[in-house]
Amino acid sequence: MGELAFHLGLDALVVASVTLVISRSKLFAPLREWLEQDRPRTVRGFLGHLVACTFCTSFWVAGVLILGSVACSGYWDRGHLAAGLVAWLALPALASPLIWLIYTAHKHVTKE
Repeated sequence: MGELAFHLGLDALVVASVTLVISRSKLFAPLREWLEQDRPRTVRGFLGHLVACTFCTSFWVAGVLILGSVACSGYWDRGHLAAGLVAWLALPALASPLIWLIYTAHKHVTKE
């Protein structure tokens, strides 16, 4: 049980970190601006909203992480897919407090 908690915590940290890089960093700012410029009338605007929304982005990042781990493990049976679905819903919930802590600490340190 302790190993599972460790892996969930580690995965949540990965989801939180990648989510912040995509949704808040200067590195992805041009992509976010380009996607959001036609918002909300187009598909591009919709995708821009999903990328700019931290909570939305965490679901996509968690989904990619879960699909990647299932694909690498080679376990495509119902049990593993059900566990992946539960993890996909749980990881953004676990990552949200980490995202808030990291973002708040970064704003405090950089005085943005």
